[in-house]
Amino acid sequence: VKESLWNTVQELPWKSRTVNALPASVEQARQVATEGIRSIYQPQAVRTLQELESEGRCQDNIRHGISTLPDAGRGAFATRSLKKGDKVSGSPLLHIPNRGFVDMHKLKKTLDGKWIRKKNEIVGKQLVMNYCWGHVASRLLLCPYGAGVNFIN
Repeated sequence: VKESLWNTVQELPWKSRTVNALPASVEQARQVATEGIRSIYQPQAVRTLQELESEGRCQDNIRHGISTLPDAGRGAFATRSLKKGDKVSGSPLLHIPNRGFVDMHKLKKTLDGKWIRKKNEIVGKQLVMNYCWGHVASRLLLCPYGAGVNFIN
């Protein structure tokens, strides 16, 4: 990577998502050229085999697919026999602090043609609610996201 060319690119007067995604310095660009982009943006993403064996989690207990049951659609299916208490899949959780965020409201068109929601007229819940957990006495919702969990219903 030539430093003069790199500096020219970094000094462009406009910014875009592409330019913003570039490494911040010519040294980082050289590192990316030899070690890959994750070496600067996700240095903890690569683990040794020893680390994986001692601390890793298996993510292959389920696979996605089409059900053999009529009209059941897609879903998550076990890839091996699982006993009671076995973990099916691990997943980070998105915390939604107010379950009102998933409310769907009746809309009203104003005289100037804009749509506004009628705050007191809830007509349903957003589809994401099917995949979240929460306690009836709490406003907090926990929504998993990660490999395959969107197929668990």
